[in-house]
Amino acid sequence: MHSRRSYSFMRSKAEADLWAMLWAVECMHNTHQVNVIFEASSEQLHNVLCEPLHHLEFTGVVQSKNQLLNGINGWSLDHALQERNEAAAAIAVSVTRDRRYQSYMAQHEPAWLHQLLSLEASSN
Repeated sequence: MHSRRSYSFMRSKAEADLWAMLWAVECMHNTHQVNVIFEASSEQLHNVLCEPLHHLEFTGVVQSKNQLLNGINGWSLDHALQERNEAAAAIAVSVTRDRRYQSYMAQHEPAWLHQLLSLEASSN
């Protein structure tokens, strides 16, 4: 499966968000995960995925994502409001700020993340 760009910049937030989604799907597919919930708060990504005929420039990436999703049993893709997605935002900051390039899946989650996820779960 080809999912690498031939150049190193993204032309729009929608494109960057779509590639991020593809890479997440690719990782879950390649590690044989099942019952995966993908969640994104990007309005741009939501628009591309809900109206792909209005975003034909992304057809190849969307098709690659869809093909990989077909190989994952029990997946769902949900749109989340930014303010309801604090844990994901905190993880992104932690990864980039602290250079945590190993997935949290490969290790136990940090204590601060466990507390934040517990707090979010109790508020839902």
